[in-house]
Amino acid sequence: MDFDTLKKNRTAAKSNITRILNSINKLKDTETDITYFETKLEQLQKAFDRYSTVQDEIEHNISELQPTLIDSENRDLVEEQCDKVTQKEADDYKHQVYVLENEHIKFKSIIMTLEKDIIDIKKEILERDSTIEDKEKRIFQLKSKNQELEKFKFILDFKIKELKSQIEPRERTIQEQVTQINEMVRELENLQKVILNLDTQMAEGRAKLAAAVNEVRKEVEKNRVMKKALQAIRMDIHHASGFIQNVPMLQKVVKEMYHKYNADKDFEVSQAEDTEAKSEFLRQRDFLERTVSTLHAQATKSSSTLSFDKVRLVEENAALLVETNQLRKNLQVEINQNKKLNSIIGMSYVTPKLAQKKVNLAISTKEEIHNKYRNTITKNEAAIESLVQENERLLNIIAENVERAEAEADEEGQNSRDCSLMPLLQKKMT
Repeated sequence: MDFDTLKKNRTAAKSNITRILNSINKLKDTETDITYFETKLEQLQKAFDRYSTVQDEIEHNISELQPTLIDSENRDLVEEQCDKVTQKEADDYKHQVYVLENEHIKFKSIIMTLEKDIIDIKKEILERDSTIEDKEKRIFQLKSKNQELEKFKFILDFKIKELKSQIEPRERTIQEQVTQINEMVRELENLQKVILNLDTQMAEGRAKLAAAVNEVRKEVEKNRVMKKALQAIRMDIHHASGFIQNVPMLQKVVKEMYHKYNADKDFEVSQAEDTEAKSEFLRQRDFLERTVSTLHAQATKSSSTLSFDKVRLVEENAALLVETNQLRKNLQVEINQNKKLNSIIGMSYVTPKLAQKKVNLAISTKEEIHNKYRNTITKNEAAIESLVQENERLLNIIAENVERAEAEADEEGQNSRDCSLMPLLQKKMT
């Protein structure tokens, strides 16, 4: 039984006790009325007794006066008057007696009814007393339980205070852990962005690696062809060394060797280099297009907006890419023109000094050719590495600006700037 139920029971017991006390007060009022009627009845009884006494006295006086009035002349008159008075008083007393008897009968019936009511009320009082005793016992038990509950409540309050004192540090710890979790979530988001950038860089690295592998294969094939050509040239030189005493024949053989290995080979080499330059240009263009599409996918995937700095950096990156492509085109054009001029010079008159130089170049050793190509490859790798570093630097700046712009702009600006940026990039790339 909880404390509220005990309070309700206690209130009900108090209301029952109040109702019983009201009934007792009503019974007391009824007893007062009965006492009043009993006193009224006693007064009427006394009045009736007094009337009887007066009547007896009058009769006694009449009996005493009868001998003296017999001889009197006024005896009849006196008797008549006395009879009238007596009759009148008797009628009055009879009427009063009749009224008192009726009232007595009425009061007796009322008294009997009230006595029955008193008996019933006494029984009810006894029952109520027993009920009150039971209620008092119950109230005493409830009071004892209430005291126990108050003690238990005091203990619970003390325990609640202790638990609160224990909960507060835990709440602070939980708050700190929640803060740490939020920081870890932010770090995880940053790491995911870094991983995404690394994936993009890995894809670019794989593409560069594939391109480098193709370059190496081409260089190996070219080196193999050059070795065969060098071996044939050495054999022809060895054959021409037999005509060293015959200068005209030697000149004829050298001229044939020159036209055999220089003009046609230079034309074929220049044509192969033109094809290689075109393929390199197409490869670089495809790589740049894939890079631009990757950057566009990253920009559309993230919900951040492109700020003014990001747009400027993207424009600078596009301008650098366009400038790089233009420089590569110019370099390729210069190389082609140089090769064409060399081929034209080779087919026309050649001075002895230049012919000696070409002969020395033709009879150069394998190590010299390897060193030459190695230096060329090293220069190209250094140029590519510098371009890669510049591209990575621009990508890092773009990523930083993307992260900064995530908290500053809304989705509408993102859509509008993306729509305005892509035609610009396509225009600059074309």
